Amino acid sequence: MSTESSTWGSPVSSLLAELADRDVKLRLVDGERLEVKAPRGSLTAELRERLARHKAEIVDWLARSERGPGAGGGELPVVRHDPDRLYEPFTPSDLQQSFLMGSREGFEFYVRPHQYGEFEFDELDVDRFRVAFNRALYRQRKNLVVAGEDMLLRTVRDPAPVEFTVSDLRGLPVEEAERRMLRTRESMCRQEPPHDRWPWLAPHLSLYGGGRARFHYNNNNLFADAPSAFRLLSDALHYYHRPQEELAELEVAFRDCVLALAELEESPLGQASKKYWCDRMAQWPGAPELPLVGGAERQGRSMLSRREVLLEPGVRKALRARADARGLTLTNVLLGAHAEVIARWSGSRHFLLNNMITHRVPIHPQMREILGNFAALYPLEVDWRHAEGFEDRVRRLQARVLADTEHTYWSGSKVLQRLNQVRRTPGSAVLPFAVGSALFVGPADPPRYSLLETPQTLLDTEFWELRDGRLWVIWDVIESMFPPGLIDAMLEAYGSLVTRLAEDESAWRARDFELLPAAQRERRARINDEALADPVRPPPE
Repeated sequence: MSTESSTWGSPVSSLLAELADRDVKLRLVDGERLEVKAPRGSLTAELRERLARHKAEIVDWLARSERGPGAGGGELPVVRHDPDRLYEPFTPSDLQQSFLMGSREGFEFYVRPHQYGEFEFDELDVDRFRVAFNRALYRQRKNLVVAGEDMLLRTVRDPAPVEFTVSDLRGLPVEEAERRMLRTRESMCRQEPPHDRWPWLAPHLSLYGGGRARFHYNNNNLFADAPSAFRLLSDALHYYHRPQEELAELEVAFRDCVLALAELEESPLGQASKKYWCDRMAQWPGAPELPLVGGAERQGRSMLSRREVLLEPGVRKALRARADARGLTLTNVLLGAHAEVIARWSGSRHFLLNNMITHRVPIHPQMREILGNFAALYPLEVDWRHAEGFEDRVRRLQARVLADTEHTYWSGSKVLQRLNQVRRTPGSAVLPFAVGSALFVGPADPPRYSLLETPQTLLDTEFWELRDGRLWVIWDVIESMFPPGLIDAMLEAYGSLVTRLAEDESAWRARDFELLPAAQRERRARINDEALADPVRPPPE
């Protein structure tokens, strides 16, 4: 692996990663002029301001990238392909290490990570789609890896094409076709994909009605994060609709990128990140203590169920406008509302969440196109103890999020391992409440149905923007761990709070919100009234 170093620090790294994920392309013209090409609506006012502020550093990095190795010296590598070592074993990426450990029996809430989804097509040529899908996989052939018992990854040699299974339900009554597709869902949605062999994908097509098709897809989350999964399906559809247009050959492999990121951990940036996390651990609170069912099994196989909140386009637009006016990102406002709900039901104003952060830093121009898992989980300290309004609390939270994202050059899995060591809780799910924003992916088409299974998690929260303008908030939760009605009440409160923030300017100044459903408020008031009415008797002599 050959690397070159950039000249700037982590704030610019985070900016370029976000621009890349929004499909914003940067090009240096005449050695000094920055040309920006962006999909419509992808450049927010905040991104434009950050681009202008860091223009000089970006131009410098692009210039050094074009000159190649030996151009000079900061600390962020630009990765180069190493074909001679492509098939040598290598250490998994950040989240892959956590997934491989957390999927083993004996760990709390264990399961092999995957996400099942169903996608509808008005019409689909099966053979043509199979060819297109495998062309997309062939483009990623250097990035197809498997995991061994030794916890190392190996690139697959000459990966075979993926076979599709097909159910031909055409000619059946609609009700019968739906029943059979439901049985397909039931057989696939909890199916844990293999880690140790290729293929680790097993797509299925159901043909029904007048030429319609339903694509049943169980993504292997160990080997493909959300941007990877969307990229693979997008590339397959590209080859399906425009088979004559070849996509560019990928210049680097997943292995190259993972090793470059691992090398970065030992750099001054990596060691500064390590110090940032480790120096704060002693003062960290614990995870929020949400009410749990007493005696519930924690060592069994995880069974997450999906809940969701859909917020209308008008709510999203108004909320973004109010956030922009305050210099807050939509992600951090949604995260702040989530923290508000967690704080209310846990009774804690100071707690840790597990925050998903991407490691797709710009170490290569094609970084966003590489199939692989570049995600990481880092502890996010939520401090709601200050006597201030919601806007100021979110501003404090946003500052913490930005500081955290600027110190992701030391592995998140190592941070969590060190935290388990400090607290003497090996093997436990020390931070079982995860949250991640997918707003950086851009507007997405939601699947007809989807289900996530991920290890060592009680509640996994995601924020998405849909192509029709709605906000999609997902909760994947182990229902059996929580008292009946709790998750319903929390989700209802979350939707109401976000809607109020979009519609009511005064809500941003509020220090407290009445989030409990009316029935719970009445029951609590009745209990308090009865307690006050009960005369206090002196203790017996």
